Amino acid sequence: MAFVVKKKIHGKHYFYLNENKRADGKVKTKTLAYLGKDKKEAEKAAKDFIEKRNSSNKPEEKIPEEIRNNISIDELTVFCKRKGFIFPSGEIYGGLSGFWDFGPLGVELLNNIKKEWWNYFVNGRKDVAGIEASIISPPRTWKASGHIVNFTDVSVKCLKCKKFNKIVEI
Repeated sequence: MAFVVKKKIHGKHYFYLNENKRADGKVKTKTLAYLGKDKKEAEKAAKDFIEKRNSSNKPEEKIPEEIRNNISIDELTVFCKRKGFIFPSGEIYGGLSGFWDFGPLGVELLNNIKKEWWNYFVNGRKDVAGIEASIISPPRTWKASGHIVNFTDVSVKCLKCKKFNKIVEI
């Protein structure tokens, strides 16, 4: 069942079309469409959206479970390269192991994921402010932020020589 929801974001009202579905014993809400800022226009847009959706009635394409569960990371990488999501960085010049660039589809996917993450974790909370900062910072910055004490690298073993890299504490 679809219904119109009014959300207040940064002091402004926005209307969305949401739908609730029960899955795995839980009710999950999914946003189907952004309807606009005006209530009357939103109700009209919701009606049009529902009519259009009901008229199409094409079944969802499902991936067979034997295919979904048996795909390897190598097969996924080949698929993503073939479809233009990713390609090895500097591939025509020999490339660097472990570095990848995004192709046209990959950039779009990455931007969509970033946008959703930002909306959920930054815009969706009042106690969080978003900033953009350099990853390469003075060591004292990482120590002051708690990253050195509270985080460790999970990938510190060299795949070629099989040696572990030492984590430097500052």
